[in-house]
Formats: sequence, C-alpha cells, structure tokens
Amino acid sequence: MKILEIQQTILHALLEELDDAMGWKLLQMVPHGVKVLLFLFDRTIQSQLTSLCSPIPIIVQGNDFHTTPFPNMDFAGMWSTSRARTQDQREETSMGKRPRTAMLTALTALWLGMGVASSGTPLEGPMNHGDRASNSLTDLETALRHHVHVLTVDIGERSVVEPAGHSRAARYVAETLRAAGLRVWEEPYPYENRTVANILAETGVRDPRRRYVVGAHYDSLAGTVGADDNASAVAVLLETARRMHASGCAATSRVAVQFVGFALEEPPAYGTRFMGSRVRARNAKKARERIDGMICLEMVGYTCREPGCQSYPFPLGFMNYPSTGDFIGIVGNFASRGLVRAMERSFKKNPHLPVITLTVPLNGWPIPSVRLSDHAPFWDAGYPAVMVTDSAFYRNPYYHTIHDTLETLDFAFMAQLVGNLVDFLCEEPR
Repeated sequence: MKILEIQQTILHALLEELDDAMGWKLLQMVPHGVKVLLFLFDRTIQSQLTSLCSPIPIIVQGNDFHTTPFPNMDFAGMWSTSRARTQDQREETSMGKRPRTAMLTALTALWLGMGVASSGTPLEGPMNHGDRASNSLTDLETALRHHVHVLTVDIGERSVVEPAGHSRAARYVAETLRAAGLRVWEEPYPYENRTVANILAETGVRDPRRRYVVGAHYDSLAGTVGADDNASAVAVLLETARRMHASGCAATSRVAVQFVGFALEEPPAYGTRFMGSRVRARNAKKARERIDGMICLEMVGYTCREPGCQSYPFPLGFMNYPSTGDFIGIVGNFASRGLVRAMERSFKKNPHLPVITLTVPLNGWPIPSVRLSDHAPFWDAGYPAVMVTDSAFYRNPYYHTIHDTLETLDFAFMAQLVGNLVDFLCEEPR
C-alpha cells in the first residue's frame, strides 16, 4: 500500500473543490499545518488530487486491505452557513452543498506512531443494585420510546434550518427535567440573527465529593429527524436525570450532576464557537467550575447483530474488536483515563450490556472521528470527559439520512444504558 501525504492547506483546497460536508467536519479538527495521511479508495478522487496537488510529488494507490468507508449520507437541506476555519484568526463563509458520493470513501488519520489503549471483553457479574426487574425495564423502554416519539415525530426536524422545531425541542427538554423535580435554567447565546440556549438542570448536594456533567445535543441535521442522532441520547439523558433524582442517591453518595441539553452540534454549527458544548465548556472554564467528569451521550440507540455489521476507524479495525454492534462504547483521552476505568468497572457489573472502551492520545487527534461530538470541547478545556456511543456511522447505516427514524432503535439496549449510568453516578467513592 502506498500513502499520499499532503499539507492541510492542500487538503483544504481539495475538500472545497469536492463539496464534501463530512470532509469539512473532519478537517475542522485538524490543527493548521499538521500533515495528514489520506488513504484513498476511489479513482475520481485520484484524478482530482492529481490536478490540485501537481506542485508536489504525490503517489496515489487504493488501499485494498482496509475498506472502512464513510457512509453515503443524505445532505438534502444543507444550506449556506458560516464555518469556522482557523485562518488568520478569522471566520470565512462557505456554501455547504450535496457531496459527491465518490468523496465519501476517503478515510483520514494522523500518522503519529502513538499508542491507543483499549479494552473490550465484557465481564459477567452481579449488578450494583440487583438484577433489573423486567417490569421496570418495560416501563423504562416505554418512557424512552415516548421521548423519541415526541422529538422525532411530534416535533420532527430540530435543526437550525427549522427554528420552530428547534425551539420546541428545547422547551420539551426543559419541561421534562423540571417535571422530574430538577432545578432547570437556560444558558442562552446568539446564533446568527436569533438566540439559542443550552438547557441545564442539576440534582445533588451543595458540597459534593464529585461533580459530573452529563450532556447530549438536542438538534438534528437539516433534513432529518435524527432518531439515533441524537434523540436517542436526549431520551437517555432525560430518563437518567429523572431516575437518579427520584432515587435520592445523590445525598448518600454526595454527588452533584448537571444535565445539559446542548443547543447546537450538527453542521453548520459543528466545529465553530456556536456549538453548545463549546459555549458550556468555555463558560465553565471562565467561572472555574469544578467538573470531575463530563459524560457526552452521542447516538446510543442503534444495534446490529450480523457478523461484519460493525466497523471501526483506522487502525482499530486490526485490533480484534467485535464484528457485531451490540455493545456500548466509552471513549476518553489520556487525561480521562481514570474516568474511563471507573465507568468501565461500573458498566461491566451489568452482564446485559457489553462495553468496549478506548483511550486515545493527544485529545483524539490521531483518530479524528473520535472527536466528532460534544466531549471534545471539554477535552480541549482541560476537563476529563468521555463519549458514550453506539459508534455512529461505524455501525448505523442510516446516519445523517432521512431513514434515521424511531423504528430503527433498540429501546431495550437504551434502557440498559440508563441503568448503567444511574448506577455509576450513584456509586460511593472508592
């Protein structure tokens, strides 16, 4: 296999030429001037690169042994927007268009020679709070389904293109958390010609031994209702908050948890200062808020059980991970290793939900796709943070399409995750 090495500035020009929205999303995570290795699988891209990169010597050859492509995504409804591009400390404007299908077969990674720590053997053992009663799980599944139905059917699209739907989603999150007994407030901020708001709610003691943030973005991509991305995570957040607050466990374990519905995460806000998680992390840092761990819930409702249905970013495909997608993933950076290990220990007490963990160096830059959610701004702000995920487009073929609907979700899987999160948050300190 031969490797094409090009400067980010050249890749910038390439992606602009090919109108690749996912490429832009990845590109925004790469520091200016860092060299990128591009593994190519498509001759159309080769011909484009040959013309664009002629000033430098290049060699292009398809990768015939690792064929994990980006999925074909329906970006109908994407529109003109501002994208943050770190060039001369200013923002420029670009038009987001429907990508060419050929470009979606490129996989990028940084060639840094750094180690990646992982763990993936599910352990069987007793649960912290006893076996979960089937009637309790059934009730929980019903509640989760109701939340997703409201968000994806009653409300529907929740993107910035549909401000009415986006505002209704924010109200639903706030009203549900308030009805559960939590103290709720907004963190408003301007976006273009309107105001959006993170929804914050807190439960727990005033002088905690540990203070966590649990967050999920409630917006959807333009043109989609986003059941897995990210109504599944919002539903899990709402039920985790409700059940934890009702249990009263925070008093005995002396913990405080801030639950956050992030206003914006999807393009065109992704990677800009308008991401809800960037606003929250920036404000927390400025106010010197104590955060012992941030848990980002990102796409947590899709499972697949056919061998080969689960894929992984390079080079994880060579590391003997499961070929089926019936596990939940926990991803952290090196600074979050303690949080990853603590959550792994707690989650593995539940034999009904396998867990895979991954710890990456350099805040995830070696594997850019692990930065594609709301935990990354907390990494960058110096807080311990993890992403809890079903692995998004490495498992779910409906990612960022109109087919990401309620009917594709596994609510029993989501119910197990709620139980695991409540168990972890309510644990006594070791």
